[in-house]
Amino acid sequence: MLEINFRNEWFLENILKLWWPITQMLKNRNWYVLYVTPNISNRLVTSDRAIILTWKEDIFQNWPPGYGIPNTRVWFPVTDSTLLMGKFETLPSVSSRLANRFIRLHNTLQMSFSERFIFSGVKSFPIAPPANESSTALQNEMQKAEERENNECNVRSLQTTIVC
Repeated sequence: MLEINFRNEWFLENILKLWWPITQMLKNRNWYVLYVTPNISNRLVTSDRAIILTWKEDIFQNWPPGYGIPNTRVWFPVTDSTLLMGKFETLPSVSSRLANRFIRLHNTLQMSFSERFIFSGVKSFPIAPPANESSTALQNEMQKAEERENNECNVRSLQTTIVC
């Protein structure tokens, strides 16, 4: 049996090499703060892999997305009621709150992308209904929910005042 081991220094060296290019790719995105009305029934969760990178369109889902590739979304829950979303396209400002459907899909994606741990401030949180859906199908649903949310959530660029 062949056993391959890497020194911790090798991992750290690669992280340090990739830190700057990835930071630049993330900086080139338009970042938005999405809010939900905080209550016991619609909390966002996070995980040990909190940053989620997804495709916008399923046509590109033949390979994994990358941080510098167009038509992708970066999702990062900041609190149980606030989510950062980065994308290359500009999103218009609109008024309303994030719908429960979007919250369920986000939480389900957090669970499916996690390594070992899910973090929540409450014992029970909303997830997508059980179905025979793959991660790709959930991502497609999340994109559909996002398109609907563009008309229902007050989202503004980080360069402007953020009000929801």
